[in-house]
Parts: sequence; C-alpha cells; structure tokens
Amino acid sequence: MEFAVQALEAGAQDYLVKGNLDADSLLRSIRYAIGRAKLEQRLVLSEERMTAAIEGGKLGVWDWLLTSQQFASLSDRWLSMLGYHPDDGDLPNGSDAWLARLHPDDRAHFDSALASHLEKETPNFQCEVRLRHRQQNWVWVFISGHVVSWDAEGRPQRMVGVQQDISERKIMEQRLEELAMRDTLTGLPNRRSFMQAIDHEHGRVKRHPKLSVGVLMMDIDHFKSVNDTYGHAAGDEVLKAFSSVIGGKLRETDIFGRLGGEEFAVVLPDTDQAGSWQVAEKLREAVAAMRVTLDDSVVVQITTSAGLTHILPGDTRPDGAWCVPITPCI
Repeated sequence: MEFAVQALEAGAQDYLVKGNLDADSLLRSIRYAIGRAKLEQRLVLSEERMTAAIEGGKLGVWDWLLTSQQFASLSDRWLSMLGYHPDDGDLPNGSDAWLARLHPDDRAHFDSALASHLEKETPNFQCEVRLRHRQQNWVWVFISGHVVSWDAEGRPQRMVGVQQDISERKIMEQRLEELAMRDTLTGLPNRRSFMQAIDHEHGRVKRHPKLSVGVLMMDIDHFKSVNDTYGHAAGDEVLKAFSSVIGGKLRETDIFGRLGGEEFAVVLPDTDQAGSWQVAEKLREAVAAMRVTLDDSVVVQITTSAGLTHILPGDTRPDGAWCVPITPCI
C-alpha cells in the first residue's frame, strides 16, 4: 500500500482513467509514473551538472540560428566577456556584429574552422581568436560548438556552443615564448632568436638586393681567465656589464644577441661596410673604457675582438640559412 501511495505521489494519478480502474491499469500506471519520475530526476541532475560545469569553467553559451544569422540567445557570461550587461541597449545580436569583433589577423582562421565544420569535415567547430572588447581592447577566447539542426537537404540550421576567455593563458604562453627566445642571464635574444633574425634579414636582402646588412661577431678576450681568477659569479657580472654597454651603443633597429658563453653578435640592418666598421670601432672603444667592479671591490677591465661580414642575396648553407665569411676587424 505504501508503495502505491509513493507511486501516486510520483505522478501515477496522471495516467489513471477515472471510472475504469483495475489492478492491471494501476500497475502499469505505477510503473510508468516511477519511470517518468526517475527520468525527471536524472534530467534535473544532468541540468545541475551542466550548469555547474558551465559556471565552473566560466563558459559563455551561444545559440546561433544560421538561417537568419541571428543569435537565439547569448548567456550573461558571454556578454560580460566583451564588456556588456544583459540590460544594455546595444547588445550584439546578429552574427555580423559578432564577426565584426574578430581581430583581422584571426578572421581567416575562424572562417576556415567554421567552414570545415559546416561541410561536415570536422565533428566540432573550434578556434582560438581575439574579439574586440567594448572598451576596444582585445580578448582572447576559445570558441567551441557544433550544428544541432540540419534541414532535409542537409543544410545546417542551428549551432550551439560555448566561449571561454583564455586571455590569461595566452599572456602566459607569450611570456613563455619570449623566455624561450631570451638569454636568461643577459636578457638578450639567444642563439635561436638571433638566427631567426638573421634569416629574416637574409630574406629582406634576397627581395631587395641593393640593401646592405652588416653582421658583427664579437667575443670577450680572455674571458676564461676571468672565470678562473674571480669565479663564475664574477664572470656573470662581466657578461651582464658587457651586454649593457654594447646595447647602449646600438640603434633600436639593430639586433644584439648572445650566442653562448662569451660569444655575441650584432645585426646592423641597412648599414654598408664603412658604416659597419665605424660601429665596430665605436663598440671596441666602449668596451675598452668599461670597468666592472666586483663584490670584493676588485675592478676588472676587458677588451673585445670582433669579425665583420655582410649578408648577400646568394649566401646560403645546407639548411637554407646564411653562410658568409667573417673578416676580423678589431
């Protein structure tokens, strides 16, 4: 009896036909009601989990009607990512307003990812792009969604998806990328970064053969004796001081990098041979005049040697980069 009462409370009375009550009908209705109640409970739990996941993941939800190019809905969090409030009168609605916020450099990537999904080449539409915030700054977002409705002829009708602000992650990735291209001791471009700069300048010279780009290869004379006499910490101070002095004598367009150990190099864009020799001499004099005072008040004086070359259109090496002879200059 208690079981029957619980079943009736769960909704079995909705399926009982008044005046035609019999044991079989009651049993079927009870079973149906129990099954419906369980499904409803599972649906509620599923919705609660989905809501928790969306809130926990700080996801904005969008519902895009492809036929009208309008949004059926945009969640509050989606709007807030771009600086809007649900009560604002100028909310983005049409997809044109959304796409107009795309960073110009990201539009091709967005269009390609969307087309691939709409043509059923990919199971989901996913891309990382920059959208213009209401305050005119750029916000990095990850967009993911898929078509949930197709017409009888297989044309997409509606897409649903989420959008997540990934600006912090992108900033961290950029910092890590910068660190990977920098010498940790001096802060100068490392060998990898410097060689990329060389390749870039080589490409410029190939496109414009009349350009002249000088390259100085420099090292600190007798640096090993500094390490042996005063220790590696003192050697590090000398390297940092050398980097500071040289960097202070160069133009903003020049590229100064540390190749490793006491070896450094400078790219001198748009500088002919005579100009490069003048720069080399200026740097030699600056290094000769510098003094490095160590913690124990010991003063170290250093000198530098350098070789000079110029990048030419035909310069090459097996891996496609440049290879030119070095002429000692100081």
